[in-house]
Amino acid sequence: MVMPLPLWTIGRVAALIEEKTGIKYHKGHAWRILRGLGWSSQRPVGRALERDEKAIAHWKRKQWPAIKKKPSQRGAR
Repeated sequence: MVMPLPLWTIGRVAALIEEKTGIKYHKGHAWRILRGLGWSSQRPVGRALERDEKAIAHWKRKQWPAIKKKPSQRGAR
């Protein structure tokens, strides 16, 4: 079963406008209304709340350079 995403899509906004006002807008027109009001599209950051910034910084500093691919000597820049 596919769970719906908790994002406000332009289709959902258009449906809400129709539900509340009885006026049906095409998605493109609903988008123009929102832009006219100064709204913009945004996406959630998507970072875990349990994220450990110190551990990530340590990994980037110590472990990543050791496993990162290095260019071969021939033709390297």
